[in-house]
Formats: sequence, structure tokens, C-alpha cells
Amino acid sequence: MADRPTAYGELAELLVKLPSLVRETREQRRLSQRAVARAIGVCPSTMSRFERTGALDLDHLVAVLRWLDQLPPKEASRG
Repeated sequence: MADRPTAYGELAELLVKLPSLVRETREQRRLSQRAVARAIGVCPSTMSRFERTGALDLDHLVAVLRWLDQLPPKEASRG
């Protein structure tokens, strides 16, 4: 087996670090959990729980990554 982490391993490491990264980014931007929750589209208790435990459903996880500027802005729905 290779000593180098796989893309899956790297993704797992990012997901473990994500709650701390969100907290640090929020604090650097001088934002409250309530303000970030509003920007992401979750309730403040969900934001608090995420920063503490990392628990978040996939839709909200994508929103967090967008907030961190890790993904492009959500495209307007087509139809």
C-alpha cells in the first residue's frame, strides 16, 4: 500500500477538520454563529452543533463549503 494518502483519505481529513476551520473562519470574519447560520441557511443550534461535533447533513455541508468559498456559488435553478 502507498504511504501517500488517497483522495478519499484527504477528503476524510478535511471533513474532520471542517468544524474547526468553520469556527476559525467565522471568528476571523468577526461573525456570530447566528450570522453564519443565516448565511448558510440553517438554524443557529445546527451551526453550534456542527462546530462542536461536526454533525451536519449533506445539503448543509455543501452550503458550509460554499460559505468557505470552497465551491462555486450555487447556480440558478434551470427549468
